[in-house]
This record gives sequence, C-alpha cells and structure tokens, in this order.
Amino acid sequence: MRTRRRLLAWTACGLAALAAATGSSVAAPAGTTELSVSVWSDWQFVQRAATAYMKAHPDVKIKVSAIPGEQYFASLPRTLASGGADITVLQVTGNGSYKGLVDEHALVNLSDVWKKQSLAKAMPAGVSQSYVSSNGGRYAVNVDETLLPFVYYDKDQFSKLGIALPKNHRVTMAQFTAIADKLKSSNTIPMRYDWVASAHHLFQQYLLSSCGDTTYYALAASWQPGHTAKWTQPCVVKALQAEKDLADQGVFGSNPLVSFDQAVAAFVAQKAGMLLTGMWVIPQLQKEAKFKWDWFLMPPPAGGKPTKIVLYTADGLGVNAKSKNVAVAKDFLATIMSKKTQASLLVDGRPPSRTDVPIPSSASPQLVQMVKGTKTLGSATHFIGILSPPDFQDTVQSGSQDLLLGKVDAAGLAARLEKLAQKLRSKK
Repeated sequence: MRTRRRLLAWTACGLAALAAATGSSVAAPAGTTELSVSVWSDWQFVQRAATAYMKAHPDVKIKVSAIPGEQYFASLPRTLASGGADITVLQVTGNGSYKGLVDEHALVNLSDVWKKQSLAKAMPAGVSQSYVSSNGGRYAVNVDETLLPFVYYDKDQFSKLGIALPKNHRVTMAQFTAIADKLKSSNTIPMRYDWVASAHHLFQQYLLSSCGDTTYYALAASWQPGHTAKWTQPCVVKALQAEKDLADQGVFGSNPLVSFDQAVAAFVAQKAGMLLTGMWVIPQLQKEAKFKWDWFLMPPPAGGKPTKIVLYTADGLGVNAKSKNVAVAKDFLATIMSKKTQASLLVDGRPPSRTDVPIPSSASPQLVQMVKGTKTLGSATHFIGILSPPDFQDTVQSGSQDLLLGKVDAAGLAARLEKLAQKLRSKK
C-alpha cells in the first residue's frame, strides 16, 4: 500500500534540515520536557504542530524523526520495550504488531484524548470503531485517511477532442469506452496505471462493485479458520475479467505494465489522457500539470454496482507506555487531532480523519471533493493488508500482470487466490 507514498529514504541533508527545524542540535535547558516523535517522512503537519506547540509551551522541546519504512513496525515491540520514541506512528488495523503492543501494555490508553477532542463523533463510524480494543480502550488516534483509486483526466484535452466532461464524478462504461476511443484516435494513450505496484487498488474497487459489500468482506476474511467464502465464485471472475477487457481494448496502451513514475510522467506530458491512482498524486499534479484536470470513479464491471472509494485507515499515533512524559505526549496528540491541525492536512494534499474541519482556502478543490465523495459516492475499507494479510497483495500484483499479458485467465487468477486462502487457513 505504501510502496509509493511512504518508503522514500530521507537524505542526510533532509534529516539535517529536520534536526535544525526541531532544534535537536541544541541542548535543552534544565527543566525542559523533551518529547521524541517518530512518524512517516511525509507528515509535514506533525512538524508544523510541533513548532506551534513549542512556541506555546517554551518549556517543551519536541524532536520529530522519520521512521525508516515498513520494517519499522516489525521491530516496534522490541523498540518500545527498550525505550523508543515517546510518540510513534502505528499500523493500527491489520495483522501487524499493534494488537500485541496493546496486549503487552506497551501503549498508553488514549481514551481521554478521544473524549477531549470528541473524535468518536468527528470520524466516520467505521474508523472510530476500528480503534476500540477488546478491553474497550483506545490506544491510538487515527491521523488521516488514504483514498483510492481515482481516474484523473486532462480537461483541456477532453475539451479539445469534444469529449463531454464527466458529471458528478461518474461515467458509464459506454461513456468510458467512447472516451478511450477518442483518445486513441488522437494517438494518445487513453489511461496509464501503475499495474506494477498498485494492481490491488483497482482489484478491490472492482471486487466490491461486482460482488457487493457482504461478499467483499467475507472474502477479506476468507483466510481465517471457519470462513468459507470462495474466491472462485462468478462475481470474482467477472471483476478480474473486467480488468483484462480494459487491457484488450487498448485502454492502457500497448505496454500496460508501467511504474507509478512512468504513469504520472505520461499524464503530465499529455501523452496519456487519463491517470488511475490514489489521492496522493494531487500535490505532484498541482506542481507539474500545465493543464486543467479533474477526476471521476471507474465505471463498474458489467452487472456491477456503482464503484465506491476505497479507504485505507491504518495510520495512527500512539504513546509509549515507557515514556517519562505521558501527560505532555497526550496533550500534544490532542493538538495534532484538533480541528485546526487536522484541517492543515488538506493543504498537504492529505484527507484528515476528522470530518468536521474547516476547509483552508489553499486546499486542493479536487481533494475536498474526494473527501466529500466518501459520503456522496460511497466508500469501503481497503482490506488487503488491513483485514487480510499482505499475501493477497502479492498474488494480485503478480497475477494481474500475468492476466494482462495473457499468461493466465480470470478464472485461473481467481483459483490462485482461492488456493492462497486455503493455505493461510491451514496455518492457523
């Protein structure tokens, strides 16, 4: 999920800049409370919040550091047991270390932070409930949401070719086919998509559309003992076949297997009329696209229900139980979860987890509409890596590439997923 968004190593100069910003190179005066915060490298809003907090609290010094990547979470139990950061980023849902950290009392109960900021009311019900542990406590706060996938389109190119602009962020399959045909006739690749690393995004959107909510979530739990939802059922095959049909129609050009950077570059250079990816590309498009652009959702597979936005909501922050400054750490987290700080995420091109924030004038209008779309267009949980192990992502990634290249058919890929579910069930 974060291959594109997160795993970017910080350069030495970047770390030096962060250290300078936090004042980490200067010894703290006697009596100063020091907090260490470990977060994703692209969470600029945390540094802004830390700077503002230190200005309001001169006796507090906050050092923000970037985690090295996904591998950080595997060693987190050991890291926190031996000290670690006062505040750390967590992957709250899924099959990682979070539940174990709660069970081992390695994290502080943050229920009072949730109450202070009225977070249960300010977040979607599903997100709020996912942060309640079996003992009723909440040991993390949900920071943001990741929304995907969207079709970004070149409004200038559409207008030039006489293509009617999508209304209400939706198109029918007939409209989509007509758009692709007009782009092809102008020697333009209809759409670029990162099939190399993001095939599971469209897969989940199509799976939900084709199979419906009940079956979608049943498949997400198919790897667990006692669950019997079959990946070989017709609706799964239809969802996969819809992807192959797009490729066969030339929607992705003669070479569909490109990376994220290649896909974005083609769109920005107007060599592709559409780009399929998540909301994280918005800041880049704002800087690099020299044309007007907007977005819509992919049309559903044949016989499917209208597609929905897929939500990834595992990003949380928690407080180390071994912290010597728990009260200050919790107060800083409350500041991060305030309406003001949450609203600032929109300036960075990130959807906040709160739904009650004021909209900054500098926020991307496209992103604001995406956030609203989670209600007006519908949404569902990104289950791969959250409700089910990442093994499914690996199978979908490799299998989708084989599917597009004709090395396997839709039924064959569905059989691979069924075999994986059976294998994982047998290990439990």
